[in-house]
Amino acid sequence: MKIEYVFNPLRNKTPVGPSCAGAGVTYTVKVLRHNRCDNVFIVLLDDSDETAKKIRMPLVSQDAAYFTYQVTVNYEKPGLFWYYFELSHGKYIWYLCKTQLFDAEPMSSVGESYAQVVYEKPSLANHQYNSGIIYHIFVDRFKKAGEIKAKKGIISRKDWGGSITKNTTDFLIINKEHFGGNIHGIIEKLPYIKSLGTSTIMLSPIFESSSYHKYDTADLENVDVMFGGNEALKKLVIEAKKLGMSVLLDGVFNHVGSDSIYFNKLGTYDSIGAYQSQKSKFYDWFVFHKWPDDYCSWWGFDTLPQFNEGNASLQKFITGPGGVIEKHMKTGILGFRLDVADELTDVFLDKICASIRKQKSDAIVMGEVWEDAATKLAYGKRRAYFNGHQLNSVMNYPLKNAIIDFILNKNAEGLASVFCMLKDHYPREVAYNLMNFLGTHDTKRILTILRENNSDDHAFNLLKIATALMYCSPGVPAVFYGDEAGVVGGDAPFSRVCFPWGREDKTSIAWYRKLGELRVREILVSGDCNVLFVHNGVFIMERRLGNERIIVAANCCSHENFKLNIESQMTDFETGKPVKDSVLLHPYSFVILSN
Repeated sequence: MKIEYVFNPLRNKTPVGPSCAGAGVTYTVKVLRHNRCDNVFIVLLDDSDETAKKIRMPLVSQDAAYFTYQVTVNYEKPGLFWYYFELSHGKYIWYLCKTQLFDAEPMSSVGESYAQVVYEKPSLANHQYNSGIIYHIFVDRFKKAGEIKAKKGIISRKDWGGSITKNTTDFLIINKEHFGGNIHGIIEKLPYIKSLGTSTIMLSPIFESSSYHKYDTADLENVDVMFGGNEALKKLVIEAKKLGMSVLLDGVFNHVGSDSIYFNKLGTYDSIGAYQSQKSKFYDWFVFHKWPDDYCSWWGFDTLPQFNEGNASLQKFITGPGGVIEKHMKTGILGFRLDVADELTDVFLDKICASIRKQKSDAIVMGEVWEDAATKLAYGKRRAYFNGHQLNSVMNYPLKNAIIDFILNKNAEGLASVFCMLKDHYPREVAYNLMNFLGTHDTKRILTILRENNSDDHAFNLLKIATALMYCSPGVPAVFYGDEAGVVGGDAPFSRVCFPWGREDKTSIAWYRKLGELRVREILVSGDCNVLFVHNGVFIMERRLGNERIIVAANCCSHENFKLNIESQMTDFETGKPVKDSVLLHPYSFVILSN
């Protein structure tokens, strides 16, 4: 049966996805002949000022089935624009709006609009970064090497791998407990990290702090001495580079610790902090409602006073010549992951990103954003992360959530919808820089989620499906340390457990290594991605590059087999055997095929 109204931005828009300011975008709508309209319009809404414009789409061609209407819109300025189509015949008016899989559907009133992202200039992609995987390390919990001298104010745990709450359930105390993992331990394990196919090592915050997690930074200029100090970071960068890996740091520039050089609430440091005196040189770096105890803090945590990001002195300290960013970029790091990016003002974020790229033009500037970053609203303001001046990567939480929902609830349509969104809303360079993951320090361990209502064996089978989808999607697969070794754990801080050296799940590690070998293929680095089939818990996608093709098919339906027909002979990635004609996918099975 022919579709009455045909429009999908992934097939009927040129170019597909976001466009560059000053360039034209062509929209094509097809209407079945017996539904002929008097007029077809595209209705555009400028998100910046909510002004609307209606543009008539001329009839450009017709055939035995369809009338084809088309118009080219020139977007002169960068920004976000919403659009839908208005059709009329006599006194009747109806609207073509977006559905879950981005096909247009006629409606009697305006429904969900499509998004047109327009950037000022394209972002740069770093090929070494996106040609491997990211290995995400929580430093205190990965590997301990050498003797660690405990600093004043911290609690040193001697039981590597012990329970997070062994000694207390008071999280203010737990934050002070260190297991002793350090940068020298990472250096010691570089061959292991590389064996997973790693191109980028992403570290949790490493700058001085009395907490194990160090999101309450005390000194932005110096690596914590318990982690090995500044020299250890320099050595890690050098040794990682020898194995073809780069280092990405976690930049926490929205807030610091109350126990810091700059705030100094506990009087730990020799400096005169903002908490101690209104004459402190750091006083204007913070916002006090009533000095000293009533101040702006991150999400109300009084241990995390929030920076006054508009302060010129603060901006210069972090982003100016000789500042924090320049100092650490000069060690040779790849760039920064920016903590709580949506809480950084545009002006401050612009300066942070410019400072990073001044030192390395193709640096990775990754934002922690949990939603669709292209249309993100934060504190009532639309963000412009992908305008070409700010982020060139974000954490891909939408894909993570959709993969897990598909695995557990057979929601193939939801997964396909995220693929559509990423292709339509994200500039291609950004989409291929995305950090794709199944878990982080802020979420439950993926194996814990999969084991909640399943046996261990079935959970591992589900993990293989999830990782196959993640590794074969556009973007860069990221492994949270220990996920590959079978580590389990609940919500933070229980996901931040010690790596089980000597007790690893070797079967799981072998699977991740095999995926790492696959991921280096250029087709998965830069090839096109298309969703081919979505129905009843079955999801099929392909990657294409020239004559190369990879198909990933997964059946998460609990009670039906699915027959996947093959046009020409391909090779099963897992078995290495040739496949002809078809593959039968049993419930909760998958296949990766390549020609």
